[in-house]
Amino acid sequence: MSAINYNDLLSRTIAVAKEALLSIGITADGVPYFYHVQDGAFPYMTTRISNVTISPEGGEEYDLIEATVILRLIVDHLTADYDGNNEV
Repeated sequence: MSAINYNDLLSRTIAVAKEALLSIGITADGVPYFYHVQDGAFPYMTTRISNVTISPEGGEEYDLIEATVILRLIVDHLTADYDGNNEV
């Protein structure tokens, strides 16, 4: 069984999200990691892997691997007098 490249998974998730936002007229930047602060250019996205579960439900030939990817869209920083609700 080949190894899963999680960095590639995060990079591809960012690419798909950027294209989705661009289709509705929003140009956003994105990085394939979670802790990132970008000054001046909004919106931007960050990603991370939350849970990875491996179960033998795929049969004898392979395991079933499920990865939860969290994508976060930052529209402005809290210190910039953004009129909205804080993240819970």
